[in-house]
Amino acid sequence: MRKICILTLVLFILTLITFPVSSISAEIYDTDMAQALLSDLDITSPADDYSMPVSRGDFAILLDGALSFNYSSDDKALPFGDVGENMECYESVSNLYDFGILSASDNFYPERMISAAEAVKMAVCALGYDWFAENVYGGYPAGYTVIASKVDLLEGIGSESFKLADAYMLMYNMLTASLPEMEFKNNEVSYRIEGGKTLLETMYGIRFISGVFNGAQYFGGADGNGV
Repeated sequence: MRKICILTLVLFILTLITFPVSSISAEIYDTDMAQALLSDLDITSPADDYSMPVSRGDFAILLDGALSFNYSSDDKALPFGDVGENMECYESVSNLYDFGILSASDNFYPERMISAAEAVKMAVCALGYDWFAENVYGGYPAGYTVIASKVDLLEGIGSESFKLADAYMLMYNMLTASLPEMEFKNNEVSYRIEGGKTLLETMYGIRFISGVFNGAQYFGGADGNGV
């Protein structure tokens, strides 16, 4: 039985060796894989229906969980009149506001379904690209869409109404996107789009690597036996 399992694994590996990255790109942007990563990081649990819409309050909870702030502050008074302390999203909305991901407004509208443009704006702000979006690419919403496209935030996200599957993909893309990179030149500080570390690396200590899989000499198993 063990020989059959090993042979099956070897044959599976051989089928991967000749595939270029472009041929597996459809699998990379897959809701199930995104959910697996988010679940492993204790950000979400598997959902029964990925086609349901997402409220602004629920998206705030998801984004706050992905960013893993582990932080709560009363330093800033929450400006949103429709987000009370007894609401499930209160702490998440507070965290996102404290860190500048949400802008001050009279209301947050937590029960309203979030649009793709609104969700993308929050993700761009979480990555630290909001300055570029506002000052270089024309502001909301077009400027945030341009930045999102440049750092691959939009990969795997549908073009119709924003659904739970899209929210999971956006979180996955956000965690694996490059952060802005600071550069010093002629005694001036500048920031470069792309090329930096990822949130997955800086917040979770996990390095995301993509490329062509050319084979492996050894695979270790949980029981200590290798192939």
